[in-house]
Amino acid sequence: MFKSLLVLSTTIFSLQSFATGSLYCVTPQTEYEIFASTARVFGNPIINGLLVNNNLTEETQEFLNSQIVGYWNMGDDLKLALIDEQAMELQFVIEAKFVSSDNGPTYIGTLELADGSTFKVSCEQ
Repeated sequence: MFKSLLVLSTTIFSLQSFATGSLYCVTPQTEYEIFASTARVFGNPIINGLLVNNNLTEETQEFLNSQIVGYWNMGDDLKLALIDEQAMELQFVIEAKFVSSDNGPTYIGTLELADGSTFKVSCEQ
């Protein structure tokens, strides 16, 4: 019985480690690009933080996993919220809906920044 339980738990944990992917979101004029590595793990599925390229100012920001306060990708919805830990305010929110899966899942929606400006955004996994 112990061997069966050990084999089953090892199999379950090893399946989790192989389920990895990525998230890439971009605005139509490439003002903003957002990159993240994802994994099927409990809790926040984004691993190694999040990179945001602001091509308007030519700046790249890296955000830690602790700054991601909401990530939802199930069914037709993709949502991502990121907070500035020092100011305790939202940096940006992405809300998108599934549209196609020709080259992998594609989502179209909006990117809303802390200053209230919004952009259309396309996200791929």
